[in-house]
Amino acid sequence: MLGLQFTQQGKITEVNKMEICESVDSSKVKITKVLLTPEDFATLLGDDNVNYPIIPGRIAIGQISDASDYAYLEKGTRVFINPVAPCGECVECLSNNQESCCSFRRAGKEANGFLRDFAVVDNSRLFFLPSTVKDSDAILIDHISLALSAIDKLNISKGEHVAVIGGGYIGLLISMLIIYYQGVPILIDGKEGNLERARLAGVYYNLFSDNRLEKEVSELTGAHMAQKVIYVTDSNINTDVALKLASHNAKVGFVGFSSPNLKVNFNLAMKKQLEFCCITNGYGYTEKAINMLANKTVDLNIFKINTVKYESCALEIKAIAKAIKEGTEETGLILIDMM
Repeated sequence: MLGLQFTQQGKITEVNKMEICESVDSSKVKITKVLLTPEDFATLLGDDNVNYPIIPGRIAIGQISDASDYAYLEKGTRVFINPVAPCGECVECLSNNQESCCSFRRAGKEANGFLRDFAVVDNSRLFFLPSTVKDSDAILIDHISLALSAIDKLNISKGEHVAVIGGGYIGLLISMLIIYYQGVPILIDGKEGNLERARLAGVYYNLFSDNRLEKEVSELTGAHMAQKVIYVTDSNINTDVALKLASHNAKVGFVGFSSPNLKVNFNLAMKKQLEFCCITNGYGYTEKAINMLANKTVDLNIFKINTVKYESCALEIKAIAKAIKEGTEETGLILIDMM
């Protein structure tokens, strides 16, 4: 196995070691595409409490190169690798309720990620990719899964107004899927570029985060405000915005792969009797996300991710990390071609 690892804050080195498929419950996968996310860059910048060294790369697709006789997917199958795995040790896991695991192991955080040429992966984390699903779409399956989980857990229904705070990839995908399920998203962001992309994606209500926001949302909702609110955790917008836009007895979801140290005004939350829920992954929704892509339910052409070859990715990763630190990088996404 040849790949890259973060050995300490800001430092990237090459790693080369043998990785053999020995278990009947796992398969060896040739990694073809890897998506580095803001969470990977946070690890490199030392913003997360992660033990070094760690191989980054939260999201990957690949092709099975070696499978046991007991594997349900054959050699040569193109697959998406679920980046989160239940710990198998907590009360929920021992009660056969893995979807509510108390301590998921995330690729690039608690476990090595996929910025390497081969990875041995538990078969339960491998999902068949139909030929109709392009690599450029498949790499966003985890984002779609997270969006589906948020919509499901907040029980968003037809006709409901949903304020989505944060117009990055996660917020936009959530808004697009809310429209698919016939809800009414109101996407809010502080960057005009994100709002323009939302308009191009068909999100009709998109508002700039400023001091007119409460009045505008009140007008859109007939003075009721939003029945459901989704706050995307990497939005860099004050959480007070989410609480102020929520109606009384509304449900507020904090959604994202990252869990920054957010401050929440519980005085306002208590006055409005708000209900909170937190969604940090899309575990259990991967197959549904793949089916949506296979059936062309969601159009991802609006998302443009910079692609680089593995041979030159270390320099690109350092450049993006530097830009994030300086505040000039907005997405923190990079697609690495491993072939």
